[in-house]
Amino acid sequence: MQSIPNPRLASSRDILVWAQTADRTALIAWLKWNDPNGDYSDDSPTAQEYGPLTIEEARAYVAEHVAEGRDPR
Repeated sequence: MQSIPNPRLASSRDILVWAQTADRTALIAWLKWNDPNGDYSDDSPTAQEYGPLTIEEARAYVAEHVAEGRDPR
């Protein structure tokens, strides 16, 4: 798995650049870490109802988190 950037240490731009080349597993791991109350797992009720999160959706969520300044501090 690719190294996952920590929002406390990486710039917003670095995270967005990383997200463009990260695999789906790494993106979901970052989303789960950055938003512990989020619903990103393939086993979640949301995924069972709507299908698993695609890599494009995961990238869009990462960009949204960065734009909104979400940080699990």
